[in-house]
Amino acid sequence: MKKIIIYILILKATFSFSQVYKNDLEEFNLKGKVKYIFCNKFDYKNHPFFQSKISFIEYNYYFQFDINGNLEAFGEFEKDSITKEKIFLSKQLVDNKEKNVIKYDSLNRIIDIESYFSNGYFKNKIASKTTYEYQTINDSFYRITNFEASVDTTDIGREYLNFNPREFNAKEHTKYTFYKNILLSFNSKKQLINKYFYCTPFDFIEDEYKDSYISYVDFKYNSNGDVSESKEFHIKMLSHPSIESYEYEYDKMNNWIKKIVICTNCVEEKDRVKNIFKREIIYW
Repeated sequence: MKKIIIYILILKATFSFSQVYKNDLEEFNLKGKVKYIFCNKFDYKNHPFFQSKISFIEYNYYFQFDINGNLEAFGEFEKDSITKEKIFLSKQLVDNKEKNVIKYDSLNRIIDIESYFSNGYFKNKIASKTTYEYQTINDSFYRITNFEASVDTTDIGREYLNFNPREFNAKEHTKYTFYKNILLSFNSKKQLINKYFYCTPFDFIEDEYKDSYISYVDFKYNSNGDVSESKEFHIKMLSHPSIESYEYEYDKMNNWIKKIVICTNCVEEKDRVKNIFKREIIYW
């Protein structure tokens, strides 16, 4: 289930970002009234003994949308080997009614969203914050910055908490950290053009990078609005980006039903197929 959540966080930068879009279908670049997406992800790897590639299904997952086009639930599934019917293995509901403190500018545009811890010693402290900037900066039309808060045990309290796990929230044995996490830049078509990842309190990295980004990704798009290429740069290897390109097959609604991920500069093999995604889309 953890892999599914990570994939959703990649696909949908964070649920609060959907304030920019009219619904989740627009953010996912889906056309028409989509009800379900069932997706199979295949990984391709080199066989350790033979000069050939092998493929396997890493996981199957689904998204469920309501009639208004908002993500309602997601989880894992499998197909019955005999009937081929889909069996839902897990289901996690999406709370689209989360209470946030939202601030607007004079044009009634969202400029700040804050959510707070609801209980414990850190009740009413900020749990996460998202800021929106609408002025044109470089090639971007607007930017979104995400901040996160973390509550963790202190080093001194770690041994104590091993014997008293229920007292994890005791103030003297916990610490509150608030930090900048991700910066996203979008163009006028609401397409993500680059994503910057900042150093977090949990990263083991030199002090000179502590207040800086540690990596960023640039994106290019095809005529259907899907990502055609991504380049990831690490601050220590800016001249050697990791590059992936994407090829698609589409249905009649111009939603992709097959995506091939090609690693164009892999160390072991250039221009090799890394992943293949196959989607079955069910419409209302």
